[in-house]
Amino acid sequence: ARLQAPALAKAGNGNLLLFAEGRGNPRTAFERVAQNTMPVGNTDIIMRRSSDNGETWEDNISVIAGEGSGDTYGFPQVVSTADGKVILHYNKLTTTVAANGTFSYPAEQTMYQVVSTDNGASWSQPIDITAPLRDISRGFVKSSPGHGIQLQSATYNKRFVMPLLYGGTSVNVAISDNHGVTWRKRQNIGG
Repeated sequence: ARLQAPALAKAGNGNLLLFAEGRGNPRTAFERVAQNTMPVGNTDIIMRRSSDNGETWEDNISVIAGEGSGDTYGFPQVVSTADGKVILHYNKLTTTVAANGTFSYPAEQTMYQVVSTDNGASWSQPIDITAPLRDISRGFVKSSPGHGIQLQSATYNKRFVMPLLYGGTSVNVAISDNHGVTWRKRQNIGG
């Protein structure tokens, strides 16, 4: 398996949690080439842990999404909160594979959220958060690999902000003012 699209977070206990796409063995030559740039085929969201600030990493790799499914999961994005939670967003991509081995992404991807309250030892059941973040006119919505932030200003204290991509060409942010229980998109970011 190859690792792509890393996302790093520091858990409440000080452990570093490294998330990534774990890309499995390709089914076709086309898929093998495509896996160099995007999640295709059997791709899981995985996590490794370091308890010494990244000097060493545990041998154990935890599969957060996709274990044994053969489905494509990608674009891990994480935020650590002041109250010790770790919130992880990722997408499920259901690709269509043609007889010649080429594939296409769906017009819509499903975006999920899982939460850990025990420093990444266990995770909540996935919740589909796609609907409030969708913008059909701009194409599919997906999380952007990497991490989000928790604001600490007087006006927006404890607001969570996570970057979004639309159709692969447009950006926005998802925000939550209730500790990640619900999300909404903000105004479009031009450029």
